[in-house]
Amino acid sequence: MISLLCHYSTVFYPECWKDVAAAYNISHIFVRGNSETIKGFVTDGPAHKKPRNLVCLVHPAEGQKYNPKSLFDYIHPKEAIYAFGPDDTIRSWINDFDQADYIYIPTPGATELYSFITAAMVLYDREVKNGSRRS
Repeated sequence: MISLLCHYSTVFYPECWKDVAAAYNISHIFVRGNSETIKGFVTDGPAHKKPRNLVCLVHPAEGQKYNPKSLFDYIHPKEAIYAFGPDDTIRSWINDFDQADYIYIPTPGATELYSFITAAMVLYDREVKNGSRRS
């Protein structure tokens, strides 16, 4: 089972997250950081058995504290929740999991990308490396 955990902010785009989830067969999108319920999203924590692995995407500039692996070299776990959000928010999520891996997407420049775009990149990488085929 693969789920996404994302941070709600003023630039949260629900429809974009739903598109990413639909494209990669994601069962749940958990949202933290908001006080209102967003239609189609789980906002109060997992309602099912939670994977023990958390995979956190960190910005390369912030990542040195975590010794992250490049997405190019990362081997994805079978089951995980992939977390996307600001560094301080990700740190607050770690205690909920048995293991946390840190990854970053190497880019030619230190550019900021919307979280839903990086989610699509990470999930595509997961599918390619796991040999998943779509018809």
